[in-house]
Amino acid sequence: MSHSYDHSHGHSGYSLEQLCTVAVCGALGVVVVLLYFQRTEDNQKVLTFMLANYLHPYVLGSGIAILAIVALFHHVDQIEKIMISEKLNLMAIEEHTYFLHD
Repeated sequence: MSHSYDHSHGHSGYSLEQLCTVAVCGALGVVVVLLYFQRTEDNQKVLTFMLANYLHPYVLGSGIAILAIVALFHHVDQIEKIMISEKLNLMAIEEHTYFLHD
């Protein structure tokens, strides 16, 4: 017995999942960068209680890298939306001029 599944749900679920994943990564990047700069009441780094001092720059670097990747994703997503919009506009213009010439 064969089963068939309808996979025509579109990409909106995928886009939402991707957006949520990027948002969680961005939040993690913010937490990591803030953790690097967080200090206790006696002006000691909180990170000193968790990691050896020589690892602190790597923590900051990884937090900045995560934020840069999130920013790059956002930039690429905006460019993709602009390109899709321009393509739809061009298709509408071509369709309009096609019907005018007939």
